Amino acid sequence: MFKNKKHTIPENILKAATGILACIFLIYSLSTFERYDNLLLTFKKGGFFHWQSLFLVVLLIPLNWYLETVKWKILLKNVEQISLKTAFYSVLTGLTTGIFSPARLGEFAGRVLLLKPKNRKKASALWAVGSVTMTIAVCLFGIPALFVFIQSGREVNLLENTTVTYYLTVVLFVVFFLTLLYFLLPFIGNFLSGKTFNHFSSTFNLLKKLSFKHLLSILNLSLLRYLVFCIQFWLMLYFFGVELSPWEACVGIFTAYLFITFLPSVFLTEAAVKSSVFLLILSAFSDNSVAIISTSMLLWIINLAIPTLLGVLLLTKNEEKFSEQVKKM
Repeated sequence: MFKNKKHTIPENILKAATGILACIFLIYSLSTFERYDNLLLTFKKGGFFHWQSLFLVVLLIPLNWYLETVKWKILLKNVEQISLKTAFYSVLTGLTTGIFSPARLGEFAGRVLLLKPKNRKKASALWAVGSVTMTIAVCLFGIPALFVFIQSGREVNLLENTTVTYYLTVVLFVVFFLTLLYFLLPFIGNFLSGKTFNHFSSTFNLLKKLSFKHLLSILNLSLLRYLVFCIQFWLMLYFFGVELSPWEACVGIFTAYLFITFLPSVFLTEAAVKSSVFLLILSAFSDNSVAIISTSMLLWIINLAIPTLLGVLLLTKNEEKFSEQVKKM
């Protein structure tokens, strides 16, 4: 179950090139920035509301992971009843096993470790269902924001209009297909469960049990978690001295997350890729490139790097227990 497929050479080259270009772009932006004194002055003169924004960012961290934990617990409702604590540990170990996999696809391997061996195959399928909901959430907010971004004359300079149109067409098709497929999962499971797919019969039977209310609850949790990401980013921008209006923040941040979702990256280059995209998009609203990069980097550390480190510590602390469970898979 833990054997990863070898990446193709073009895929590795694409991911490496994306990371290298992102790092070059960040280095150039940092080296050409001429307002470091103003940035330092922002911290020195920061008032109550300035520091309060950072406090709110920190307060939203547990909410972020609580939503993901609850979503995972609800996803497993028809497979195995687990506590919130176990669900949270599963989420953390999933982050750890997904570090070096493309788009963190290896995350499911860590998430199922704490479950009974007989339930792991079903849980893996449900992890995929949960991942689809986050992509749907990003697209539902990101596509309208990108249209507004383009219509307002703030096109991404590195893209031609024809390329943007092609990109939008593809993404629109993807989000429509994913949303339709997501809510049709019970019907698909019901249709295929009686066919000759014996190896996947348990998975199809599980999909049949996903009610519309169940699916809607999972999607709503993903939507809420996505909005928490965006609010954190807006508050952190304010902390670093970039004051965007609610409208500018929605258009810029939603658009950036849309591009990030469909860009190839791995854990080691993810921070650079995300920062580059945010800088590219939000530079239409602010020329404070260092603040934008700092915001993206710091949020990546507190929302992903630190939880991943906690997952590593959890795996290390329970290494013997997890090793025994891995052998059973």
